[in-house]
Amino acid sequence: MTVIVLGMGVSGIASANLSLLFKNRTIGIDKKPISLLSNEVKKLCERGMEFYKEEDSFEVLKEGDLVVISPGISKENEVVKRAEEEGKKIISEIEFAFNFSKGKIIAITGSNGKSTTTSLINSIIKKKFDDVRVGGNIGTSFSEIVLNSDEKTLFVLEISSFQLERIERFKPSTAILLNLTPDHQDRYKTREDYYKAKMRIFENQDENDFSIVNLDDNKMVKNLEKIKSRKFYFSQKRHNFDGAFVEEGKVYLQFKKEGIIEIVDTKELKIKGPHNLENVMASSIAGFLNGVEKEKIREALIEFETLPHRLEFVAEINGAQFYNDSKATNVDSVKKALQSFERNIVLLLGGRDKGADFSSLIDEVLKRCSKVVGFGESRGKVREVFEGKIKYEEFETLEEATLFLKERAKRGEIILLSPACASFDEFQNFEDRGEKFKKWILEGKNDRG
Repeated sequence: MTVIVLGMGVSGIASANLSLLFKNRTIGIDKKPISLLSNEVKKLCERGMEFYKEEDSFEVLKEGDLVVISPGISKENEVVKRAEEEGKKIISEIEFAFNFSKGKIIAITGSNGKSTTTSLINSIIKKKFDDVRVGGNIGTSFSEIVLNSDEKTLFVLEISSFQLERIERFKPSTAILLNLTPDHQDRYKTREDYYKAKMRIFENQDENDFSIVNLDDNKMVKNLEKIKSRKFYFSQKRHNFDGAFVEEGKVYLQFKKEGIIEIVDTKELKIKGPHNLENVMASSIAGFLNGVEKEKIREALIEFETLPHRLEFVAEINGAQFYNDSKATNVDSVKKALQSFERNIVLLLGGRDKGADFSSLIDEVLKRCSKVVGFGESRGKVREVFEGKIKYEEFETLEEATLFLKERAKRGEIILLSPACASFDEFQNFEDRGEKFKKWILEGKNDRG
């Protein structure tokens, strides 16, 4: 069998490695020359992988039996178009890895909260099971963790819409859709196209599987009839369905058989904000359905700490608190971050635009912010929305904006990087942006309390 792997990033490298291990002829393709790719790609070539630049790959593409594409590769890519014209079978990396996996899969998707929920479920499941493997869109690809799995293995996978676009058989035993808000409008022609991609997480489930969905999300509720698995719901309000709810500051599970079960007092949680309550509820349901006792669920919840770059406290300088929410790459994430504070927020917005509607933030900004600071490629768009409505300042780079705010920090301010944009105008990724933001704040930190 000849396997062609398109895109030699993290998931492409893992797919190619898996293909080579199973003695397939393996061809790697990337837009960059091999000299600019990682040493891992060169090692794959030493083990027998053939490599072609995209522009030189059209002839060898005819020899492929299967094309595995990395999530960052869009359907507009010329190699993808040519593969479709040739009638080649094209699948995503998670579909490829699924063919080699054994055991159960808990898969998490949504516009926001995926990484936190994936990590939280991983913490809960590990309280009971030994062979728990976390991966997917969270950093370690599925292809990297499938080897030597068996019926006792439990995979906890963060799944993006990009990864779901090219599935065929991928079938999680527990599938979670946290929320649906507009995102990646630079990739999808319509919001509905994006929502349809997300909903594919349930596509191959049957009545023996579990689906966990957000009852407060109207866009999701409208599509529930398409889900064939057993449905469980979470909501910020009490409801009559199997699932979870919040009432008077406590998180509860409820099921017809077991009744109402108190899980945790929200005061005990280290992760804050209404959006994190959704993550806690979804994770608690997933843990309980997979056999974790309520005491162990509670234990994992109260032990869990905020992930880096997700409303992460950085420092207090001159009485002002600095928070890094670099992961907030869409407006809904920003809205939820703003709702975690009462007022006096200085909001840093900007980066590479993904088609964001900044005007949808106006109500929360005027209610909770004292100033908006625009930066990066999209600063002009930020200015158009906020200048004249609230105190506004603007900088070409995030570094300039950060150092300016650090120098003039005032007691009581919440200085919040929650950019609503991608990071690629200045940085490698949102992690790089967050780390640099923290570095600039912490260098020569002058805290006069």
